[in-house]
Amino acid sequence: RILEGVAGSSGDDAACVYKEKTGLRIDSYFSAFKMRWLLENNPDVQAARADGSLALGTMESFLIFHLTGGERHVTDVTNAHRTMLMNLHTLDWDPELCEVLLGVDSTEASSLLPESILPNAHPTGFGVIQEGVLKGVPICGALGDQQSALVGQRCFEKGNLKSTFGSSNVLLMNCGEGEGVVYSDDGLLTTVGYQMGPNTPPAYALEGVVAVSGLGLRWMSENLRIAENPKEVVDIASSVTSSKGLYFVPAFSGLFGPYWDAEARGIMMGLTGYHTREHVARAMVDAVCFQCKDVMDAMPVPPSMLKVDGGLANSDFVMQLLADVTQTTVEKPSNVESTALGAAIAAGVGCGHWESVHSLGKDNTDPQPCLHLQQAEATVTSRPRLFTERRATAAAAPSLPPSSVPRPRVAHSSPLTTTATSLCSPESSAGTLTQSSTFFEPEQDAAGAIARRHKKWKDAVSRCMGWQHDDEDGDGNDDAEDDDDSDIDE
Repeated sequence: RILEGVAGSSGDDAACVYKEKTGLRIDSYFSAFKMRWLLENNPDVQAARADGSLALGTMESFLIFHLTGGERHVTDVTNAHRTMLMNLHTLDWDPELCEVLLGVDSTEASSLLPESILPNAHPTGFGVIQEGVLKGVPICGALGDQQSALVGQRCFEKGNLKSTFGSSNVLLMNCGEGEGVVYSDDGLLTTVGYQMGPNTPPAYALEGVVAVSGLGLRWMSENLRIAENPKEVVDIASSVTSSKGLYFVPAFSGLFGPYWDAEARGIMMGLTGYHTREHVARAMVDAVCFQCKDVMDAMPVPPSMLKVDGGLANSDFVMQLLADVTQTTVEKPSNVESTALGAAIAAGVGCGHWESVHSLGKDNTDPQPCLHLQQAEATVTSRPRLFTERRATAAAAPSLPPSSVPRPRVAHSSPLTTTATSLCSPESSAGTLTQSSTFFEPEQDAAGAIARRHKKWKDAVSRCMGWQHDDEDGDGNDDAEDDDDSDIDE
């Protein structure tokens, strides 16, 4: 109701204003609408608002507030932007957006929302931890999930592109530091990629969100029960050379970028009596790669390489298929947990350990660990055994049999060495972080066949868009989303 009211009263002109200010679309995906619903419907939130004790924010602002003992109610530019209340140009809360989308005037908004929107790396702005073994250690960095993966993948140059595979799949392309806001007319969102310091210009990015990625594999294992777990779905899919003309669009709750059709519903096209569970699983894995290609085709410039991370990136089979479908080299780092690495990099820049993100690749032959990190190391000197036991356990783990999944056609390692202070090694003031990558090269001979398959995939997408939902019981909801399973019992 809130979403329809804002969209209905706004009109096309106002929607263009929202896009110009935020780079986003009017969608419940963003926090402002969730906040407004709570303000209008949750009694506890309303009571706190009435007595002046209410604070609104996203996850990192909640964590920072509690880590600092309530001293800091702040956020960073990447998370603030995802509320749809921050102006991309001023990097501050926008009075008009707060009034129209959140439903409060600018005065009240300033008392409810975080008091400051900070760069992702800052030496003092996020406050100091007040309790626990890290008491006295300043918080020097904060990043949104996908933007942190962008940093963790070291996408610091204009045109660098990363894709994070989780339940959903998010692709971000760096549009360059200090080059201003870039908009898309092809279904992509504009976001803040990162801002590494108070005196550093932000790097904006274009974003494509695929709603169903790993979620589709989990749906196949848990709902269709064709496998024990998502990994087994991938293994089953890899046992056949193709889906044999079967196409699956997993639009379980609409389509996100670049289509943005909330009414779309999933469709399986080309099904015959010949097809087996292996072909269905392969069609799902194909869909993950086709959706990536759709987003990449909407990017303003063709990327020369796609950097990947997240759980599904562990599958060489899927990554090789992705390279073939997109006809782009795919780079997978040895550590696919790029989000955590990005947060660590932001903290390293914020505390002054690195001058900037561009000095990460330079050899620091005379490291100067920050004093508060040395203090933290001294705090954990009595607990090194935990880390030693973990390493010993990992070393003693039995080796797994070789995978039946085909290895990448062309793979090589590219060592990346940076010097970093390690909280886990109290015996050393500085540690070495080494990261290597595996590259998956596209099969050029498959380009023609891939293009024909992608054309059929796009046809399936067009058929599932604008779906007319059934509402035979007249309750205003799509029958497919009702909880009543009486028809199954019958």
